[in-house]
Amino acid sequence: MSTLSIVPHLRDGQIWAALPYLCWLSVLIPSAGLVWTMIGAGLASRFRFMASSRLFARIGALVLLLFVTSLFVSTVVKAFDR
Repeated sequence: MSTLSIVPHLRDGQIWAALPYLCWLSVLIPSAGLVWTMIGAGLASRFRFMASSRLFARIGALVLLLFVTSLFVSTVVKAFDR
């Protein structure tokens, strides 16, 4: 059976060996969110006169839809790949 594992060693139950990975992950996730927010704010301010916020909302929704679809398809393929 295949499992999703972001942090190695947790799958095997080795908590102390996984601690450095968990610390790094706890720094990486907020950092990625901050950078993503800064990029979005920069794009919104730069293109304020060229496009409406409705256009950005639709583009963002499309990107999220594509991302979720790719996750769903890869999960279904993995589930039936035996």
